[in-house]
Amino acid sequence: MATIKLYKSETVDDTELNGGYEDTSKEIVSGIMYNLFPVVMPTEAENGITRYRKLFVHVTAGTTAVTHFVIHQRSTGQDYFRSCAGTAGQTQGGLLSGSPKWYGTGVLASNVSAGATSITVTFDGSCPDLESGDKLLITEKPLPTSPTENEEFAEISSVSTSGVTANITLTSGLSNGYNQGARVCHVLELDAIEPGWSNWQENSSSGTYDELGHPPIVYSWGTIDEDWTLTFYSSTGFTCTGSRVGTVGTGSISSDYSPANPAGGTYFTIEASGWGGTWSSGDTVTFSTSASSKAVWMKEVVPAGCPAMAVNSTMVAVYFA
Repeated sequence: MATIKLYKSETVDDTELNGGYEDTSKEIVSGIMYNLFPVVMPTEAENGITRYRKLFVHVTAGTTAVTHFVIHQRSTGQDYFRSCAGTAGQTQGGLLSGSPKWYGTGVLASNVSAGATSITVTFDGSCPDLESGDKLLITEKPLPTSPTENEEFAEISSVSTSGVTANITLTSGLSNGYNQGARVCHVLELDAIEPGWSNWQENSSSGTYDELGHPPIVYSWGTIDEDWTLTFYSSTGFTCTGSRVGTVGTGSISSDYSPANPAGGTYFTIEASGWGGTWSSGDTVTFSTSASSKAVWMKEVVPAGCPAMAVNSTMVAVYFA
């Protein structure tokens, strides 16, 4: 059974540098006010503002084969939220230099019966970037863990939009009936989440390492997105340096090397049994690791002239298998 937590990015502000890599010291604790976005100030409500924040869906134990991220509850205020996929080190400036696909949540415009293959959905602000093949979560549950209300995934066959309204044809009939106002969540598919390694390269005339038979061991907790260099200072000893974290210690080909992550866990393990040949001072091994997480951007849109909001909140949910 996988264990999932949400974390903020290294930089959290309203500049182009907002975002960056994951910071596992900044957990997003469920149920805490302003745990991702700050309070909307009266002048921001009056003038309008669009604000971005980055989070990471981190599988801290186990792995997932399928991971779906949704905005499960719309805002309780007159602002609205969207989400999109990100990449590990991406900043807000990098995000907005491209054309991200935004996901959102609306409500059924009318009742639908079990077996229905078409629905009409009303969104806040404008329709998200709905496309054929996208998944939807249709739900009447107040919380993802609620045991009795109906909820199911569906797939879009075709869609036409006009303003805040989307007319959607589904690939198959609904299993349940739903009342007007039931939420329709546009599903951001994150796929599998697991730690990984790549780009192994040995730079030596006679030293070898069997990375296929003894691949770097990576961990759900401890492994990060990083480019690593092992630099030999003798025939057996090497230093290890990360492009972001700097030097993390020394190792030897005669024993397993497992540098500790100061934030917790182990960055990776290189097994002694993988080394072969003859290594010389100045030889290097380079490789990359990837964290057991996926980056998600969220956008809050406060329309100009929005009434002051004493309390506004939204809810996201992660479904996995």
